[in-house]
Amino acid sequence: MRPFQLLSAVAVFISLKTVEAAGYWACDGVVIPNDNALSAARSAFGFAAGFYHGYPSIVRTTPPQEGLGELRLFPVSLTNESWSGGAVDYYVMTNQDRSYIKVYSNVGLGTMCGYYET
Repeated sequence: MRPFQLLSAVAVFISLKTVEAAGYWACDGVVIPNDNALSAARSAFGFAAGFYHGYPSIVRTTPPQEGLGELRLFPVSLTNESWSGGAVDYYVMTNQDRSYIKVYSNVGLGTMCGYYET
């Protein structure tokens, strides 16, 4: 690969990584940047189940979700800092390759949050 081709390939890769994080989750008026949800999704499989303040937890569904593999929950932080214990108001449910990511709220009645592109 020639140097100018490599530079173009790197630029495309960086653009793709930026697109992955575009958007946000809205939970009853609370906005959660998608970066925060993706960070939590990575943490869901970055720790052994229950290792970090009781998380990640494994989700058991009946019937099992076909083709998703194991699903795990991990708390989502509203700040740029990773969750470090304490109350869990929002959490992500994800599979290992993060092809399935949903954010849920524990506040009030508890709801699934909506995802919006920016």
